Amino acid sequence: MKNRKSCCFTGEAELPEGNEIEIATKLEATIMKLIKIGVTDFKTSDETGFAKLAASIITKLKTEYHQINLQIIPLRNQAEHGDSKNYEQRIFEPCHELIDTSRFCIVYIKKYWGFPFYNTMYAIGNRNVEIIYI
Repeated sequence: MKNRKSCCFTGEAELPEGNEIEIATKLEATIMKLIKIGVTDFKTSDETGFAKLAASIITKLKTEYHQINLQIIPLRNQAEHGDSKNYEQRIFEPCHELIDTSRFCIVYIKKYWGFPFYNTMYAIGNRNVEIIYI
């Protein structure tokens, strides 16, 4: 079930060197706008890069905005466990569930392939999710 007060994140595992501060500033401003319109639940994976940045910003903002929550789903090292036949189930399904249960999806992609791109394409196909690009 979609939560009208929730937001998920998907993005690159590596942020471009020298642009981290700019990306963080834009991301924090976007999160603040969502908090101001009543978004309280933020969801991301435990991946590096954009997901880690989003989690750190939410954690910092929780000190001032006690109503917000952060849910982190475990994905790191999932590809190393088990056979490749179950890869999609172990990796994509949890991320698709985050998208399916969110009203907003904040996206940072620079490549037209790979995990963040496929998650973004999935979010685009979900007409009930508003995609916000950073």
